[in-house]
Amino acid sequence: MDPQSRAAIWSYLEKLNKEEGITIFLTTQYLEEADKLCKQLSIIDVGKIVASGSPMELKRQIGADSIRIALEKLQNRQ
Repeated sequence: MDPQSRAAIWSYLEKLNKEEGITIFLTTQYLEEADKLCKQLSIIDVGKIVASGSPMELKRQIGADSIRIALEKLQNRQ
């Protein structure tokens, strides 16, 4: 979906939720969308909920992990 259409759809869904009080179930891989649009999130892994809460709660629970990768230079083999 192009960026303008995507933004229009999210705006419409947000309006439905705020003005009409409609609950919307959203599935997305885009965490910035979930952070902006959702009051409550659940993370599902292999069909089971593994974490649930507000975006801020989930960031506090699982947002501090980091991965460090180091590359080793290989010698030229001849």
